[in-house]
Amino acid sequence: MKKTIGFLLLFTLIFTVCGCQNNDIDVRGKYENDTTRVSSDISSDTNLSTEEFSLGNITGNVYKNDFIGISYKLDENWTFYNDEQIKELNNITVDMAGDEVEELVKNATIVYDMCATDGDQLNNIIINLEKVSNRKLFSLNIEENLKTLVPILMDGSKNMGYENIDYEIIDVEVDGKMLDALHTTAEINGVNMYQTMFQKKCNGYLASITITTYFYDAISDLIDNFYWTE
Repeated sequence: MKKTIGFLLLFTLIFTVCGCQNNDIDVRGKYENDTTRVSSDISSDTNLSTEEFSLGNITGNVYKNDFIGISYKLDENWTFYNDEQIKELNNITVDMAGDEVEELVKNATIVYDMCATDGDQLNNIIINLEKVSNRKLFSLNIEENLKTLVPILMDGSKNMGYENIDYEIIDVEVDGKMLDALHTTAEINGVNMYQTMFQKKCNGYLASITITTYFYDAISDLIDNFYWTE
């Protein structure tokens, strides 16, 4: 299990720090959420959800998170990680439950909310939320934030053995909305890797949705399974 999880997170772990370098975040997971931004300022940004924080729910082959305002319907060959696997992604002991888990999630800087993999457990979709103060979110430019991640990704991917790495900021359409996204292509052991990440502001969090496929680029087909719940 740990080997599989580690492989799936080769790239997404690089994105666990918001490019805006939020000084309110302590890398040890301690955080005081910023609630000083007036609600009118928050609501003036249509990309910033003002819902109360909550994790997503999975019913059958559908993931839904009203806090992010997004849902995803799995293809028949894909499966969601179960509760125990998600706990392991979040470094939570599998025998913890209820209030213990809720408290750990509440205090975490990064929370992995959803992971889905195909039948070979190679291609994957991961959604994580990072605590960022509303003050920082209000002024955060998603395109510029994605650009700041490129040198971090470059160094990390080279250390992991990836070659012929290329990045570009692209526009992706998610359920009728055009969003800035970071698209990456690379090779490892002669295998092509394709990855696209887009982000969404939420109240006190920045949600990152990362889609990775190997051998051939299936990103567009997978994005078509996302839809907004707002």
